[in-house]
Amino acid sequence: MTSTTPSRSGSPSTFCPHDPAEMLALARLMLQDVPRDSLMLIGHRGRREVIVSARIDLVDTLDDPEGTGMDRLLWSLRDNGCDGAFGLVLLGDGEAPIVDDPITHAPEAAAPDGGVRAPEGPVGPVPTPDDGVLGGHALVEEAGLAAAARVHMAALAQVPEPFDVPTVWVVSGGRAREVLADPVDGVVGEIDLAVGPLVALADLDTTRVMAQAVTRGDPIPRADGAARQRLRDRVRRALSCQPPQPLPPVEQCWDRARAAIAVLGANGRSEEQLMTACEHLAELWWSLSDPEAPDLLLRRLMSGRSTGRPVAVAGTGKALTRRPSRSIRPGGEWFRALEAMVRAVDPADLGEVPVEVGTGWVESAAVLAMLEWWNHRFHRCHELVTQVLAVDPLHPLALCLAQLTAVQIAPPWTPEGRAVRRRGDSR
Repeated sequence: MTSTTPSRSGSPSTFCPHDPAEMLALARLMLQDVPRDSLMLIGHRGRREVIVSARIDLVDTLDDPEGTGMDRLLWSLRDNGCDGAFGLVLLGDGEAPIVDDPITHAPEAAAPDGGVRAPEGPVGPVPTPDDGVLGGHALVEEAGLAAAARVHMAALAQVPEPFDVPTVWVVSGGRAREVLADPVDGVVGEIDLAVGPLVALADLDTTRVMAQAVTRGDPIPRADGAARQRLRDRVRRALSCQPPQPLPPVEQCWDRARAAIAVLGANGRSEEQLMTACEHLAELWWSLSDPEAPDLLLRRLMSGRSTGRPVAVAGTGKALTRRPSRSIRPGGEWFRALEAMVRAVDPADLGEVPVEVGTGWVESAAVLAMLEWWNHRFHRCHELVTQVLAVDPLHPLALCLAQLTAVQIAPPWTPEGRAVRRRGDSR
């Protein structure tokens, strides 16, 4: 599954694509997430202006021998005004150690001088561990190099002119290799790959990109496993709470739940505070089991205002033609709160909770999926839609979003505010 994410704050004033740490830091900031096992493309214009990032699961890249998904991804970058991209292949999250540390081993296909010649046509089978599983710790460097080769091959094959991909970094376990490519003269569909030496990944907090983000006050995504687990453990208690009846209006439940999720994710809270937060979070899920409540919550979020009226039903279509308000963009206060509420729940636990709670979580996940799509984050939208449909196969909003993401139909806005152009449109 693929997704594209517009630059939140425009191009960084200083960005070095030849430093893998700078690349990874920028990718995280643009996504407002910590991507794993992914191919990232950071779209540029003239190698000077960063416009949009795109992500595709690494497994999808390797399971696509014809390269159709890669070609579609490059065209989506063109449609967003890019004439090239910098590539980043992540094994794991790029920083955490990977079992057996496969990136320290040079690929068997490498020549003594570091050059690798890719075969004509699609890249062949990729070596995988004995269990055949490709994902997480089972990913190996050869898979990353194969993905990098496919990026270069697809970029050079673009018509009417090649897509400018100067470099692709393969990053794993805090180390990286640069992969460059040139077409082979007189041989169609064949490229020469140059695989660079292994280099250490600098601390992301020391990068210029991160320093600029801190100066601007941008939220910094962190891979904090302990904090996530603490939140999940506490939210699991909320699943079994039955709040007092009657429930407040869904807008009031949303305000209480936003404050509650912050309490549940914090250290040093008393048992009474945690219990109250669990009740307020449960209130939102119970209220969303009312058939009219999810639409009202979505329209409230679309307004981007904590006071005043939500977006009118007749105005929702027009609202989607504009960039979302800051609070419901990735990293925004409302977006982060709803994301924490949804992602702290394991859908497998819903079978043991009241039906109203399960229904409420499904509706909140569908609303978050809608915001992900509106923000051009098709990959995250697809993940959520898959979870929703696993619980409710006939959920109307999830079915609609599944169709939109399957054919990469994007909201009609871009970072520059221009209408999105589709492949085949007149230019």
